[in-house]
Amino acid sequence: MSGLILKRIPKQQPILDVPMQLIFQRLFVGVALFFCLVAVSYVGYFFVLGLSSPHIVCNLPSHDFGTVYLGDDVTHVFTLKNVGNRPLQIQSAQSSCSGCLEVLEYTKGPIAPSEQGQVMIRLLPEKLLGQVNKQVIVFSNDPRQPVLPLDVMALVLRKKEPIVTPPLQSQAVSVPPDGVLVQEF
Repeated sequence: MSGLILKRIPKQQPILDVPMQLIFQRLFVGVALFFCLVAVSYVGYFFVLGLSSPHIVCNLPSHDFGTVYLGDDVTHVFTLKNVGNRPLQIQSAQSSCSGCLEVLEYTKGPIAPSEQGQVMIRLLPEKLLGQVNKQVIVFSNDPRQPVLPLDVMALVLRKKEPIVTPPLQSQAVSVPPDGVLVQEF
């Protein structure tokens, strides 16, 4: 065999000297550690937030005035409690309908932990008729619930007017001998 030259080709080295299984193991551990760190940070944030912040609660966040008549003056006081461990500040309380529901007053100073504050409202039925569903929105420094809606319901009717009926006139009625009284129309 003449003319055939055999060259020895050097064996190529792998791109990575680390086996593929080891690469995936390290990648998996890295991703798992990242998610654990994120979860701990998230839980820690809310744990710390819950331990060192105010929290507003209203045990009865809705009030039904029932049947109200035009011209009636009806008010209600919502009681709010701070169940957090920092002072709660009610920043404002606003009605969803300024012409038919007004906020008379609310606790403006800080509400200490375990203490209560109030929001006093008045329903103005002269501007309403029928079923009423309105809200008072309370804004506070509670980081978990900065907006607290309070629901107000009523059925507003016109004033009851007395029903006047004419007095009954008595008439003498004779009963026939057979005892059957027949009235013709």
